[in-house]
Amino acid sequence: MTIRFALQKPEYADGTFIIGAKGALIAVLSWANADGALPDWTPFAYVPLDPYGNGEFQYSGQRAIPLEATGIHMRCIASDFRDKGELISEIPKEFLPKEHSADRVFKASILTDFHLSGKPWITGQALLAAESDIIFLLGDLTNDGLPMQLDIFRQSINELVPNKTIFPIPGNHDVPLLPEADREKGYDAFQREILSTSCRKEGFQKIDADDFGDYCVRRKEVNIIGLRCVSEGKCVVFPNGKAQLQWFENCLNHNDDALWQ
Repeated sequence: MTIRFALQKPEYADGTFIIGAKGALIAVLSWANADGALPDWTPFAYVPLDPYGNGEFQYSGQRAIPLEATGIHMRCIASDFRDKGELISEIPKEFLPKEHSADRVFKASILTDFHLSGKPWITGQALLAAESDIIFLLGDLTNDGLPMQLDIFRQSINELVPNKTIFPIPGNHDVPLLPEADREKGYDAFQREILSTSCRKEGFQKIDADDFGDYCVRRKEVNIIGLRCVSEGKCVVFPNGKAQLQWFENCLNHNDDALWQ
């Protein structure tokens, strides 16, 4: 069994992985250290092999190599689903992640689909259980997108996790059709308030935004991009179509010096 790989850029996983494992059907690739596959990371590739046991995998997307990783673990599986063996191949030192100081690393929690309608206790439990300083709220915070429901959610944040940094983006239930008088109190106002408060707390700087609720904020080497893909009436669609995707691509291209995006 062999694995050869050619990485393209220090600290990033982008590159070509070439596998040779005679008699194997598939190769499973994971990040590893000297003790084996990293337990907190799922495999990053399942590579099908040809009848001769050869396969190739192209990794792209500028994903960072985990800080704990020093090698790549390969486990090969035969057609009868028995293990054919495993090995660890070291990552060349020049491609390993550099020692990162504490201010370059943060942990985040992802919360979604609360569908809050009236009683906030489940919302409060989830917010309190998030063991990180930063929370991503990825939509459907409320069931109907009513100003009253958003006020309850805002109150839960202010009372239970006032020191958390929170980055929201709406789900289709958060932006229903509302009378003109209620739109100013709806989700858009909620997002502006939460985002403004969060940027002040953790030193994130808003570096770009558009008129459709999309935003890009930065803290040192970390870019966070929020892309809205819902419109009024609970429709799952980009409100401004191709213009939003072009905005998103511009954010990625103009800030490609960030270590994480």
